[in-house]
Amino acid sequence: MFVVEPTVTNVSDQWHYGDAKVFLMGADVGHGGFSRFIAEDNHGDVIVVEVVEKKYTVNTVETITSKNQRVVTLEVKDMNDDGKPDLIVNVEGMSPMVLLNTGTAFSWTGK
Repeated sequence: MFVVEPTVTNVSDQWHYGDAKVFLMGADVGHGGFSRFIAEDNHGDVIVVEVVEKKYTVNTVETITSKNQRVVTLEVKDMNDDGKPDLIVNVEGMSPMVLLNTGTAFSWTGK
């Protein structure tokens, strides 16, 4: 059981995300146009890039100790009831992290 579960998870991740395990999505979060997001675990740093009309914003949200590249996924949801969609960062094996929407960018407040 201890060998089968990690193997199944690794194979499933490979099929869904490939070698790079890069997550892509788009959403209108009110930053001056339709935002495209790129997220990945870059050797322990979780990187989220927002692209709006050729303007790139990079957020590093957490440093994790891991030799394996983990799958990172994103969701858009208003987490603090301010009427602005926030960005939820899900990292495989960790609790979700939230980037709060300031109206023009996202702010990482976690430590």
